[in-house]
Amino acid sequence: MLENHLNVEPGKFQDRRELSIVFSIIGCLGTASSFILMKYAHNRISRMPGKNSAYCDAYWLIGFIVLIFGSLFNIVALSLGNQMFLARSSSITVISNVILSVIFLKEHLYYIDVIGILIACMGSVVFYSQALDSPPNKYHDKDHMFGLYT
Repeated sequence: MLENHLNVEPGKFQDRRELSIVFSIIGCLGTASSFILMKYAHNRISRMPGKNSAYCDAYWLIGFIVLIFGSLFNIVALSLGNQMFLARSSSITVISNVILSVIFLKEHLYYIDVIGILIACMGSVVFYSQALDSPPNKYHDKDHMFGLYT
């Protein structure tokens, strides 16, 4: 399985849930920071006369690479852990993106943004509490999955 390729030492991260949570957090923060880098590049290019495209800007390209790696971390996390538990980790990306945009891009935080963050946090707590009670991941082969839909 995947943990054999990741060289997980025996006794360390015995519960794959811990490893999946770490990868999920890294992926979500990486994705949020990539959006900030790409938006910074767009803002910077819009202030330069004669330049229309941010896609060749170093900040945009670095942001795009970080986005790819953040997505890869999320994919690995989903393959290691309880997918129902990790599905709401996307709210971490949205909340981090809002916070980072206020800090680094000097964007305004409106009342509705705070309400949205609070609703996302409450929804995540409810979702996580339900996910903790879900059965552990089971491997389903192609035939079993096809049988579920027929």
